[in-house]
Amino acid sequence: MTGAQLTTDVERLRVEAANRPRDEKEQLGQFLTPPDVAELVASLFQPLPIAARVRLLDPGAGIAEQETN
Repeated sequence: MTGAQLTTDVERLRVEAANRPRDEKEQLGQFLTPPDVAELVASLFQPLPIAARVRLLDPGAGIAEQETN
């Protein structure tokens, strides 16, 4: 699979998920990053040495609501 094919497949799945009813998305925790935002975030990275240690905050991590007991 080429990068273009992968991008096309991911975008198709993203659109399908975005078109689901809001309550279904909330239940699944399925709020996906739009391609333009993902491209912007990816553009901020520079090539790193193979042995580099990297820490990354997932931009799609959500608001991390705390559960109450």
